[in-house]
Amino acid sequence: MDKLYKIIYCDDLRIHMAVIHDIAEKIYFPEEFDTEENRAESVVVASIGSVLASDLKEANSSVTVMLRNVVKGITYSVTAQQDGRVCGAVCGYSKGVLNDGYILEVVRRSGIGRDYSSVVCGSTIESVVDEYITGSMQRKAILKIYGNTAVFAEELPFTSIIEKGAEALKVLEKDSSVSALKESDGFRIVEESELSYGCTCTKRSVKKALVAALAGENVSSLEEKIEVSCKLCGKKYYIEKTEL
Repeated sequence: MDKLYKIIYCDDLRIHMAVIHDIAEKIYFPEEFDTEENRAESVVVASIGSVLASDLKEANSSVTVMLRNVVKGITYSVTAQQDGRVCGAVCGYSKGVLNDGYILEVVRRSGIGRDYSSVVCGSTIESVVDEYITGSMQRKAILKIYGNTAVFAEELPFTSIIEKGAEALKVLEKDSSVSALKESDGFRIVEESELSYGCTCTKRSVKKALVAALAGENVSSLEEKIEVSCKLCGKKYYIEKTEL
């Protein structure tokens, strides 16, 4: 079962920890990209999205994380809702100026309709994540990935002890399971919630996107029934030409 844990360490550091298992199996993969290595990278993106969404304050807000592997020409895309729903898909990516490394794009959507987007580049997944946290978010925090687990650690207000974050992460480097977080070592789990696979797409939203994509086009040449897939979860919808 996929879980999100909110933890306090030594009363000075807050930790959000997302553990992904079942969600990874439901991320949409086209057949040509469905490999064990690609699925492992999709788990990383799902865990990053989940832990970033756990930090959202406004209701009905979400985070979309898109990680582009430039060498492979693949984009891993995951959207995590504030309520714990996560969905994702994988698609091809046309190379641009960069020849290697990763491109990380994070879009934070608030409940009142405002979007905040950041794009960073780097040679490794770890480097683009670090640059996003320290550069784009401008937070004195640490986000680390341990297999299927993402850990976001940040000082509580009025403290200056980020070295404690390094201490806490040393424990997780040895064992990133929840059972390793013992109260005797300073860890205190204050909240536990479930993460689940779920997309917010509807036929109406998909049709709206299709109409926008066809703006100015002559629809008379289209098939009578058009197959459209949600780019986030891969679910197929069928739109009649008469509906456009």
